[in-house]
Amino acid sequence: KSTPKFSPRMATSAIDAHCIDIEGTQETAFGLWMFEVAGGLRYSSIGQQCRAQSRNAAGVLLGDIAFEHGFDGVGPTLGIEVRRSAGPQFGFFGNLRGSLLYGVGTSSLVAGEDLDLQTPFTTRDSTSRDDLLPIGEMQVGIDWRTPLTRFVQRDGEFFCRAALEGQLWQDAG
Repeated sequence: KSTPKFSPRMATSAIDAHCIDIEGTQETAFGLWMFEVAGGLRYSSIGQQCRAQSRNAAGVLLGDIAFEHGFDGVGPTLGIEVRRSAGPQFGFFGNLRGSLLYGVGTSSLVAGEDLDLQTPFTTRDSTSRDDLLPIGEMQVGIDWRTPLTRFVQRDGEFFCRAALEGQLWQDAG
């Protein structure tokens, strides 16, 4: 039977982000190429939590840090997508999207030092500020499409996609 190894340090973090986009789109085709532009409004809410603790060999808590950061904002979003057909139903695509959100950013910190001593030291700090959050996104991938008329008597397409995606939320947390 093995005994779990004692760890004097522990750290955790979590991030939670939600976005709602309301957009208008326009498509146009040039041969096998399809172009789509989009513009609209984005709302986003982000919450981030970090926690770290340090203990001595006996398991007594020496230090503890808890940090939370949040942002709620709204602003314009613009996007462009290019798709190239590779047969009757398959294709390749790539897209770029950019958003610039204005809102309120909040931060709070509680840090305790020397918690094992008679007079521990605790720091508390909270801030709230107007913030500007730029967001950039990029996707590249493949898709499969079929007309909806195969399933129902309506215009349009059913499609499935597989993509690689990268996102940059500048100074989000």
